[in-house]
Amino acid sequence: MYSPYAVLPEPRSGKQPAGSTARLIGWLIAAAAVVIVVAAFLTWHSTNDWFGRGPLSLRGLGPDKQVGRLVVGQGWGFIPLVLALVAISFAIVRMCGRLSLTAAILGVVTSLLVLVLAGSSVLTDDPAWAENARGKDIDTSGLEWSTGIGAWLTLAAAGAMLVISIVGIVKRR
Repeated sequence: MYSPYAVLPEPRSGKQPAGSTARLIGWLIAAAAVVIVVAAFLTWHSTNDWFGRGPLSLRGLGPDKQVGRLVVGQGWGFIPLVLALVAISFAIVRMCGRLSLTAAILGVVTSLLVLVLAGSSVLTDDPAWAENARGKDIDTSGLEWSTGIGAWLTLAAAGAMLVISIVGIVKRR
């Protein structure tokens, strides 16, 4: 028989707060993305002989370099920087206990995009563009380029973020 004075249990909400594992995964995604942000400002490519003018290092981000009458540019780090900032924002949301699955899926997508870009940067033979004072392109493919620490860090951090994000999909809470 039903009593009007009976105490009913609180109704359960559909969502439970994120556990410590989900928050840790959010922190790890954010940490990997911060490494990508820092790597965007480091050296991505360098050459020991820039058309007889000595060594030249190019950062992932940064202003175009004026070398004599040549302007040299490289923008490999811009897209990874933007994608890492998006991943950081969603990782912070995940750390607050919201959108766990969304943050993990976004981490997978952004890390895959950064992996493709960083991988192509590491594998390319001609990473820079150059133009003379008249604005005409100069062929830089004959130069011997080496891959810098920024490209390697971006590649490693994107790989780590991919693995962490996949774990985040499996362990949502």
